[in-house]
Amino acid sequence: MSERFHPIFFFFLVYMTQSGLILFSLPRVTAETFGTNGWLAILIIAMAVFVILFVIHFIYNWSHGISIYTLIEEMLPKQLYNMVYILLSLFWTLLAFMIAKKYAYLVKFLYYPLTNIHLLMLIITILIYYLVTSGIQSIVRMTTFLFFLTIWMVLMLVFFIPEFEFVRLTSYIFQYKGDLLTGSLEIYSAFLGFELMMFFWHHAEKSPKVMKYIYLGNLYTTFIYLAVTLLCYGTNSFEQLTHTVYPLIHLLRYLQLPFIERLDSLYFLFFLMKILVTSTMYLYVSIQMLSRVNKSIQPYYIPIVLAVIGFCSTYPFVTRFEIDYWLTNMAFVQTLISIALPLFLFTYLLSKRRKSYG
Repeated sequence: MSERFHPIFFFFLVYMTQSGLILFSLPRVTAETFGTNGWLAILIIAMAVFVILFVIHFIYNWSHGISIYTLIEEMLPKQLYNMVYILLSLFWTLLAFMIAKKYAYLVKFLYYPLTNIHLLMLIITILIYYLVTSGIQSIVRMTTFLFFLTIWMVLMLVFFIPEFEFVRLTSYIFQYKGDLLTGSLEIYSAFLGFELMMFFWHHAEKSPKVMKYIYLGNLYTTFIYLAVTLLCYGTNSFEQLTHTVYPLIHLLRYLQLPFIERLDSLYFLFFLMKILVTSTMYLYVSIQMLSRVNKSIQPYYIPIVLAVIGFCSTYPFVTRFEIDYWLTNMAFVQTLISIALPLFLFTYLLSKRRKSYG
């Protein structure tokens, strides 16, 4: 068995997996859905995520941190769990590459219109492939390195504090006209990625601190989302928020340094690091699942096959409507998975405990 990593690395894995492209549009989504002071909705959604994490905490304690694959294979017949593995593997592969495709599209749409989106996507695919095939220890170390490499992006928010005006927040709360269900699910999708941590337990040292660092990672993500959204509310009018597709990028364009003319473009380019981690995490679990379906398959074939499937499946999508349509629907499916999977495992372990103590 490979060397286990320290539980503290879950903090970096959670944040780097969760923090995604929705950060740029999150202020608009909260405004369209909940109306005035919609930033408060992030706290509500975050509490819902913490409830699910609490369920996952029980799963970790009751299972003594064993591999989640072992639990699934105990719970389901072989044919059924093989089918589940195949479906989840394909779905998470498509989700990983759709996230990457959305980033490639935004690079072309916002900054470099002459860029060949397929060539850029191919480069991102190669980077994901090399990261995912480097092994779990390398993935963890690289994720930690990329976290510290991009931490300066958070500090940029300090420059906008003098522009913040409380009067822009208004005294009204949740004066909305939007679709509450759709908007809430979209905000919840900003926290997706925490559910993947269950598939990495067996790679970490067994310790009660595992869940502690997962909680802290999710808490840090909540803080970043809350800070960015609140800052956008305090520096823009409500009408501006609802009519600006990517409020954070719009805000960053006002920030200039003597040695950098377009700081927002640099910020966005560094965001590639987070996209690589998110896509790699989903693809890594997909590879592990598929390898358990048929153990006779050579391990190095599976990443190549899934990378080709992911790249080819997302190849036809080149417009914002197409990418957003599929990514939104896939995020909703992943939301259901993030809720259903912990509940199924919790129910199974609860039933098992009752039988053993009954």
